[in-house]
Amino acid sequence: MLFKERSWNAAGLLSGFLGVVILFFYGPPQPSFDEGDAIVAEGPIADKHRDEVRAERATYDRMSKLGLFLVGAGFAIQLWALYVGTKGASAKDYVSESPRVTEHAIRTRTQMQLAGRIMKIIFRYANAEFMLDRHPNGGGVIALRSFWISILVFVSALGVYSYLEPNSQLSFSIARFQYLAHEKFEWFGAIFLAAYLALYARFSSQWSYLGGLFNQITQSRVESLSEKDDSGDPVNEWAKSCCNSKKDEHYVIWMAAFVADAIAMHLARKEIFLACVESMLAIDGVEEAFLDADPGNRKDLADFRAWVAEHR
Repeated sequence: MLFKERSWNAAGLLSGFLGVVILFFYGPPQPSFDEGDAIVAEGPIADKHRDEVRAERATYDRMSKLGLFLVGAGFAIQLWALYVGTKGASAKDYVSESPRVTEHAIRTRTQMQLAGRIMKIIFRYANAEFMLDRHPNGGGVIALRSFWISILVFVSALGVYSYLEPNSQLSFSIARFQYLAHEKFEWFGAIFLAAYLALYARFSSQWSYLGGLFNQITQSRVESLSEKDDSGDPVNEWAKSCCNSKKDEHYVIWMAAFVADAIAMHLARKEIFLACVESMLAIDGVEEAFLDADPGNRKDLADFRAWVAEHR
């Protein structure tokens, strides 16, 4: 498949988000489109009024349909992401003994990897994830990310709105942009609120999960101190030099998983979790288990330690 499951999910969520924002302003209940025939039947004023009402009605009709389409498209894209995750085939599935087919599979895989990297970069800057490279996740970063996302969505919404207006032309006008930004500035507030709530809800759930995981590790370790350990010898090579039993090995793996989650969620650099991560990495075997889990963990750990050294 061209994109990974995560990229399809992100595209579907973005489409659904834009659709909901558009429906918020153009969906029911809509303003009255009374052309005023009973009050003014004829004359240039009546004709102008009818034209304005009809143009406004057409705009609302187009925008509401666009909002519904984006919501439906977002739902369909996420269903497709589910299919990609469960039924998608990799380039290896198409490799055969034929050199020609093998060459095609290698080229296809290279294109897939390139497309995946491009989509990753686009979504990275679209949702302001680059801000988390230098700062731990938290309320301030969430506000900055929400502001960044709001600007991108607001400008895009103004462009779509202006393009869908009757008799519009595909040309950029500073004066028209300033006018629309002033007239529709309440959109920015709605978009900012939606983005902030979404990011903060995600941050809150990640914080709760990581805190709960640390408490579980600590509680389990304390309760096991008085128990007799007869679970057998460790099985991993690195575990044999640091663990007395399979139970100790499991605790080391558990702590390594905590470190991986903390770094992946951009919470390892928060003061409350920073001490936990450093203390776990200091335990024999945890760093080795972390590095052994995934090839990319080596770079993540190097970046984390570079940040710690820079800010201390």
